Parts: sequence; C-alpha cells; structure tokens
Amino acid sequence: MSDASPPPFWNRLLVPTDFSELSMVGLRAASKWHRQTEGKIILLHVTEPSHGGLRIQTGDLHHRMDQEALDSLHRISALHFPSAKNITHLVHSGKAAETICKAAIDHGADAILIATHGFTGIKQAVLGSVTEKVVRQAKCSVLVVRE
Repeated sequence: MSDASPPPFWNRLLVPTDFSELSMVGLRAASKWHRQTEGKIILLHVTEPSHGGLRIQTGDLHHRMDQEALDSLHRISALHFPSAKNITHLVHSGKAAETICKAAIDHGADAILIATHGFTGIKQAVLGSVTEKVVRQAKCSVLVVRE
C-alpha cells in the first residue's frame, strides 16, 4: 500500500467492506487517515437483496446474516479503530455500487474510500468492478486504494 491517504479536510469517510483481504487494504488506509484527523468513519457492508417472496421464507436467515455482518463490522472496527468513538456501523441490502453511493449521500460522507485490485481488460470485464461503478456514480469524492 502506498502512503497516499485522504485529505485532512474530509470530515466524514464512508468505507465499504465485504470482509475480503482486499477490503482490509481500504480499512488500513482509513485507519491511518482517522489517526491523523480523528474524522468520522462510516463502515458499510452490503448484503445481497432477497428476491421477491423469498424474503418471507428466508427472513430469519437474512436477519442472522445481517447480524453476523454487523458483528463483523464491530470486530474490524475494534481492530482498525481501537479508541475511536465516532464510528458508524451499517449493513444495507442491495446492489453493491448503488447501495454504497446511496449510503454516502444518506450519511453525509465527504468521500468514499474503496480498494481495488486494479484489473483491466478481459479480467475486469469478466469480474466486473464495484469500484469502477462507484467512481462513476458517486456524488462525492472517491479515493481508490490499490492492493
């Protein structure tokens, strides 16, 4: 990871995570920024939406998955932001890029900090890129941290 970090004039940073090692790169960058600025961190995990009537049949499962995600957010928050008091933990359901961008608006984020593999060409086309979609759709600044 490079020494690049978000500008200190940002006061509120949205940091999405899917709990992968790649997203931990973004969390480490956000942690460094937080230590320097004591700015507000909004940790977000996006779950897949249920389809139609399946939510009724799988409601308990979705509730458990949301609770496990929230518990995981609290664990990584304790690890990366051990003494912080200004951390918000969110679990939202939806399409990842759209949900990240909407959460940034809804929670007044100055910027989104998101990690990327930096794939290009066919690999990016096949795998898709949540990061690329966030960069194109976000109404606020986006800081992309490379793996």
